[in-house]
Amino acid sequence: MSGDTYARLRAAHPELVYEQYTVTETADALELEFTFALANGPVFRPTLRLPRPPGAVTLDRRLLENLAFHLGLVELISYWKAACPPLIRLRAGALDSAQQAWWRDLLFHGLGEFFYLNHLAPDPADFVQFLNESETHHPPLPCATADLNLIPIGGGKDSLVTLRLLEPRHDQNLCFLLNTSRSQQASAELFRYWPARTVVARRTLDPALLQLNRSGYLNGHTPFSALLGFTTLLAAALHGASRIILSNESSASEPTVPGTTVNHQYSKSWHFERSFSEYVARHLTPSIAYFSLLRPWNELRIAQRIATDPESLAVFRSCNVGSKQDRWCGTCAKCLFVDILLAPFLPAAARQQIFGGPVPLSRPELRPLFDQLIGAVPVKPFECIGTVEEVRAALTLASQKEENKADPAALLHTFRTAHPALAVPPDRIAALLAEFNPEHRVPEAFAQLLKD
Repeated sequence: MSGDTYARLRAAHPELVYEQYTVTETADALELEFTFALANGPVFRPTLRLPRPPGAVTLDRRLLENLAFHLGLVELISYWKAACPPLIRLRAGALDSAQQAWWRDLLFHGLGEFFYLNHLAPDPADFVQFLNESETHHPPLPCATADLNLIPIGGGKDSLVTLRLLEPRHDQNLCFLLNTSRSQQASAELFRYWPARTVVARRTLDPALLQLNRSGYLNGHTPFSALLGFTTLLAAALHGASRIILSNESSASEPTVPGTTVNHQYSKSWHFERSFSEYVARHLTPSIAYFSLLRPWNELRIAQRIATDPESLAVFRSCNVGSKQDRWCGTCAKCLFVDILLAPFLPAAARQQIFGGPVPLSRPELRPLFDQLIGAVPVKPFECIGTVEEVRAALTLASQKEENKADPAALLHTFRTAHPALAVPPDRIAALLAEFNPEHRVPEAFAQLLKD
């Protein structure tokens, strides 16, 4: 895509209208539908369904409306990016100037990868404006909560480490799954979270968006974890949970493109976590905390921890390519990254069992992805992966293992012979494996779980 396409689409579709949201309450579910109208284009009607447990909290209707309105705003991002209209017209509710600035910031940074890969350079100050056509400004309101934790489960290693750390609080926990995969279900079941303790939400995209994508409209990555944040907020309110506990690590804050703010994981970053928490308390409800338990840790520490947990190793799946088939593809950047992280802590045979075949480090054809991961080329893969330093530290550790000295995997041999200067010193590796960043604040009662 080029700037010409961007300009043409913005001219052809000068606005996206957030027409309305509807909330339908049934005996066992809350069903939401949002209506967005693209000028000179289709009308979109995506949906979200959240289960209502027996004895569900009865929310103040004003709070429910506010949460639904905001869910529509974050859902709208997927539809806005198709043509990037310069105006978002709000008829479903209103945003004050501070809120508009917050949403403009989320669009700019949350779509940073989208803009970068489509070769677009929007002005962060005025690439999109909001126009209120509603006088409904929703006030923040408290809601009834108990000592409960809502834990989003993605099926990867991070959420499994969180579930293991929170085992002592098992009776206080509920799992949250969105558009369930087998690895998500297996993760919850491993820790004995049966259906009564699992909140399963269903999100559907409007097929008209997919048709636009096929027709040459703009497409790309959206800040999914921001959508997850607003969705879990409504789920937590319905279930009376006072905390949403995520599994994002410190590594998620490193830009994908060095020297820029472009970050595939922006909505998993420490910046977004703080910003979202402040926004929720100021504009939605002060009753629900939102934080990541693993934020003080890096990817290397998380890998070291899960490597000691055979049950979790048997069920986790981090590969986006094979996730729908509950498998590892073994050839994508995410598979290679996970293999690198586990290589210092698990022998090749154990890793082969995880991947169901040859370990990615043994595949010389993955050299281009390998070079991106180790920082031999400027831009990291656009995946949820750790920092360049963590990758180098894992490879340095793996190279020192006896089994790898005699018969190293192809890419491990490449690291040792072609990039000796990238090896990480022992004292720095020790620091990474002991890292606990106090600036990444976690409530003390939970921070203690990371220190024990």
